[in-house]
Amino acid sequence: MAGAGGDFAGWVAGRAAAELEAFLARPEALAFQEALPADPLLLLPGLVERVLAPGGEPEAPAGVALVWALTRDKPMEAAGQGPVFAAVEEALAAARAVEPGVELRWTGIARFAEENSRRIRQEMSLLNALSLAAVLGVAAVCLRRIVKALHLAPVVLGAVLGAWVAVTLAFERVHVLVFVIGSLLAGVAIDYGFYLYLQPPLYPGEHYSEKARRLMKPLLGSALTTVIGFSLLMFSDLPLIRQLGVFVSAGLLAALAAALLWFAQVREPFMRTRAFARAQARPSRRGRGVARAALGVIAAAALGGPWLLHWRDDIRELEIPTPELRREALELRALFGESARRTVYLTRGATPGAARQALEGFFAWHAEAFPGSAAASLGQALPLPGDWVAGGARLAELVRGDFAGKFRGALERREFDAEEFGAFFAAWRERAAAAERDGEFQSGPAGMGGGVAAPGWPREGAAGGSDSERVSSGDGRRGETSLPAMPMMAARNYDGAARALAGALRGRMALLMSTTPGECWFLTVANHAPGEEPPAGLGTISLDQLETLNRLFARYRVSALRLSALGLALVGLSMWVIYGVGRGTRIFATPVGSCLFAFGVLGLAGRDLNLFHLLGAFLGVCLSHNYAIFDAENDARGEEPPPSIRLSALSTAASFGVLALSRIPVVEALGATVALVVLGALAIVELKRVARRAKANGKTQHE
Repeated sequence: MAGAGGDFAGWVAGRAAAELEAFLARPEALAFQEALPADPLLLLPGLVERVLAPGGEPEAPAGVALVWALTRDKPMEAAGQGPVFAAVEEALAAARAVEPGVELRWTGIARFAEENSRRIRQEMSLLNALSLAAVLGVAAVCLRRIVKALHLAPVVLGAVLGAWVAVTLAFERVHVLVFVIGSLLAGVAIDYGFYLYLQPPLYPGEHYSEKARRLMKPLLGSALTTVIGFSLLMFSDLPLIRQLGVFVSAGLLAALAAALLWFAQVREPFMRTRAFARAQARPSRRGRGVARAALGVIAAAALGGPWLLHWRDDIRELEIPTPELRREALELRALFGESARRTVYLTRGATPGAARQALEGFFAWHAEAFPGSAAASLGQALPLPGDWVAGGARLAELVRGDFAGKFRGALERREFDAEEFGAFFAAWRERAAAAERDGEFQSGPAGMGGGVAAPGWPREGAAGGSDSERVSSGDGRRGETSLPAMPMMAARNYDGAARALAGALRGRMALLMSTTPGECWFLTVANHAPGEEPPAGLGTISLDQLETLNRLFARYRVSALRLSALGLALVGLSMWVIYGVGRGTRIFATPVGSCLFAFGVLGLAGRDLNLFHLLGAFLGVCLSHNYAIFDAENDARGEEPPPSIRLSALSTAASFGVLALSRIPVVEALGATVALVVLGALAIVELKRVARRAKANGKTQHE
């Protein structure tokens, strides 16, 4: 072999001892004191050196000490928050015992998660109080006797309890936003109480059972259309949307059951409203003209406004902004060396082998997409699965050449104590014995030194330089890493070797890879600013780009749009089944028209829409069916429309309108959209009735 004098094992041993001696003369060797006894071949330091390029390790300003710590528990859970905060306070107290003037600035995911959760809980309490006050305010203004309105409380309580029980039984962990949004179910659930309690009897002394049977069709139609629509959200890819689907569906069914059962116990299940709450516009030609003009404005907004919509999904809209924490985090990350000139990638796979194979494909893509830009990953310390199997021939050459003995000799000639590297030699003996026992020395084509070599081992006669040049090149390409990976691994199989490597990492290095079954990944640091994203088939995403998460959020929106469209189709079909094609279409047109009107208003206002605008529109459409159904039922019987339609719409709009005050952007979006859709549907119902009655009156006068 060129440069090895035919003694490959002796050449590798001498070269490794020389590089170790040179490395220990450098200051950064202090950071690897614990790793060197098991890694005298310097695989780990070589990778770290490339990962830290181009800026190197950050240097703290005078008087500033940088401390990095790794937590064991998940930072999004309580176990990963409280103990962390306690440890930080304990460390600060210990530091102040030595230096009283010490000041602490720190950041971490746990701190953001805890602060955001605290603010959300705080806001949830306020929103609940305001929502209840808004609903009670509508009832106080419109109902004659507020005391009798307390009969509506069991309906609301049953809805909320039913929803909470269902969602906590269905999901092990529930997102706090589900309770924030779902707590406003009171404004929706009270609808069924209004429909039963405010519907006047057909004749004096009408029994409750007769009244319930008379209203059962519109009640079931109202409830089932909403439940059908929201049950489809349970198939969403986003857990939050699935949980919201369960919460709303279960809550409305519980509200209907509670209303039917509770008012059966009430002696007089009818309550009168104030005169203005049930007042009807007087039929006249002028009234008809005003109603038609208003409907024309609504139609124009519904047809033209949606064309001006812009969709923009931002994952940051799921939280309450914390500018002070963000500012502190950015300053600290800059001290730790984070730079806009770097891009961090995450390559995933179900197994370590699958992740390593995906990493190889990513590096091939990266070399073409960013020519001349370096990239490094700890995954390069692992050979490819195929090379692992085929590496027995080269390992046999080293074992039979007594690499271990020659490496001991090379270390002692350079005045090292070879016994200090006992961990490495023990791992080497274990690996060699396992390979001989399992017959790995006979694997690979053509026996010794045959056609396929493991990463890090030179190929005899290969183009591009001698063995000595190729072994030490260290440019990160396949087959050309600086030192062999396989001898360092004591495990007998590939996955075991990967887990052994991951288990040996400490501190910041522990964040560079994971071998958790089903969730294996490698971190890659590239020496360039964020740019083109890897193709989806490579299993790699960029962690430096917020747009990556935003695109994921947008995909959730597309998924929710498909489910919403299917849900609306089923709702429309249910209207056809219950009321026939003609009448069902007219009923279905009201909520669809109000939805388009809401989107039109948002488009004309120049708002950027997101996933929760879509969910709000879907919820508003399902709720608006209630008003259209009851209006159609009373119109078919030639009766005056019940005041329950107005009270239901106003209480729902008031309840969700409270959300428009939220500091959480997505919650504000959902609340504003539902309120717009519901008020639009109420306006359409009222205006259609005025136009229809005026027209009928005009015909009568003409005759």
